Amino acid sequence: MELYQLYYFKAVAQTENFRQAAMHQSDSQPALTKAIHKLEQEIGVELFDRINKSVRLNYYGKEFLKRVDNVIVELESGVRTIQQLCDPEQGFIRLGFIQTLGISVVPHILSAFIEKYPNIQIQLVQKGIKECFELIESNKIDISIVSAYMPIDNIEWHPLITEELYGYCNKNHPLARVKEVNLEALKEYSFIGYHPSISMHSVLKEWCKEAGFQPKIAFEGIDVPTIAGLVSANLGIGILPAYIGIDAHQLHRFKIKNVSCTREIGIAACNEHFRSRSSNLFIDFAKDYLKVNEF
Repeated sequence: MELYQLYYFKAVAQTENFRQAAMHQSDSQPALTKAIHKLEQEIGVELFDRINKSVRLNYYGKEFLKRVDNVIVELESGVRTIQQLCDPEQGFIRLGFIQTLGISVVPHILSAFIEKYPNIQIQLVQKGIKECFELIESNKIDISIVSAYMPIDNIEWHPLITEELYGYCNKNHPLARVKEVNLEALKEYSFIGYHPSISMHSVLKEWCKEAGFQPKIAFEGIDVPTIAGLVSANLGIGILPAYIGIDAHQLHRFKIKNVSCTREIGIAACNEHFRSRSSNLFIDFAKDYLKVNEF
């Protein structure tokens, strides 16, 4: 069994088409087809059901794919490890981040980091906070920029900044004339909240609980631009980081008193997996960058 056969097998499994898989692998269709047939002969069972011009993984193929994925992940991780041990400024970083940081912290840090280290390749993965931690623990990503960190035994935490959050409403909303307000004063208004997969979902509910009320949720979004857009349409109020998106001219921002309306942002990493020198370089850079830059 040759390594290239595994890559060919995975390509066919993903595309369900020999011709497309061959194009992805920069090879001819006959060569790829021959490699798959040889692989099936070596294993002793067909891995695909042939249906007209398409193919689909059968039971055996699905089981085999799980193992192939693990082999490829480990192999590519080994290659990256060796490359990054040689030179951290020529390495590769698999960087995760949560959705609500996609308009603030992440773009600023990435832009400055890439400018200083243009030869480091960065693969970005945007997920909810729970998924980010799962990807770190399974070694699918190296590090992740997240908020609302909860202590986990095998996760180390590198704090970056404490970010203030603000109340937002449409400029025609009754709150558009206030500069600051107690959180309990918001109980009569509908909120544009966060989807349960977002860490701010539970944070907002906890804040409101401490203020003595349960928020009336009109809609739950998965990212800040969506929530800001709905707030700008006067469909509810929201609690967001400082926002400068395309809807900002329709928004009024106010401070929220009597509650610590902030979130800690940092970088999470697994202390049980090898972490590349490039990833460590990114962590140190992010800490230094946010000491002297505000946004």
